[in-house]
Formats: sequence, C-alpha cells, structure tokens
Amino acid sequence: EDFSCSAVQQVVASVKNIQKLVAELRWPDRTFAEHLSCRTQNTTAEMFAYFVSKVYGVLQSYPRIQRSVVTPMTVLPDEVCVMLNSCVTIQIHAGELCGNTPSTTSDGYSYRT
Repeated sequence: EDFSCSAVQQVVASVKNIQKLVAELRWPDRTFAEHLSCRTQNTTAEMFAYFVSKVYGVLQSYPRIQRSVVTPMTVLPDEVCVMLNSCVTIQIHAGELCGNTPSTTSDGYSYRT
C-alpha cells in the first residue's frame, strides 16, 4: 500500500501514461522520437527533484524537528510521515521514469545504471 500523498500518486500515474503514449506512437522520425522520450524523462527528473527539495525545505523549517534531536524513536506528526513516504515513492519510481533502470548483480545487490 502506498502511503504517499495523492498528488505524488497522481503525478507518477500521469507520467507513466505520458511516457507510455510517447513510446506507443509510431513516430516517423526516429531522432524526434528519441528526443521526445529523453525530454519526458528529463522533465520527470526535474519535477521529482523540485518536489523533494520542497519537502526538504519544509522539514528543515518544521518547529518540532528543529528543536529536538531526530532519532528513530522520535514521534513525527502524520504530515511529516506523508512527506517522507512521498519522497520514498518518488525514489522508487525515479529509476523507471527518469531513464535509469536497476540492475541486479550476481551477488544480489541492486545498482542504478
């Protein structure tokens, strides 16, 4: 189950649909098709980076976090948990939607290529 905010879920779903549409269209000019695919990946990466930087800024200014030492035992408000879950959701989908695909080696570790 995804515990991120609905806006992130909608953006991820929309980006997947746009990239599917671009991939399924039969572009007569292969160079243009590659450019369009690359552009959608770059735009997606920019959107994700912007979102994560905004969340980071909010977390830095959050009063409870500034005044206390953040440890695994710290109780965080629901809105902070949603922001963190949204960042995790973005990270999970970033490789697929921004052009990096995970590859697993024989030792079982997964690396971004």
